Amino acid sequence: MKATGAPGLDIAAKLAERSVASALTGAPVWLIDTLGIVAFGLIVQAAIWGVYFGFVGSWWKLASSLIAHYL
Repeated sequence: MKATGAPGLDIAAKLAERSVASALTGAPVWLIDTLGIVAFGLIVQAAIWGVYFGFVGSWWKLASSLIAHYL
């Protein structure tokens, strides 16, 4: 959805988009909103975990290789 710059039109476009999704799936709008929020939260959480474990994992590998080299 492209932003028009007019808040009223943006809200109307968002409501129309949700109504179309509701009509296509037969699910109530509140359920579509809830699933969208949950999906977005899971995507953000996965990204945070990926960055965290990637960073921690790289430091752990570095530390363990240094310990193994010098011991």
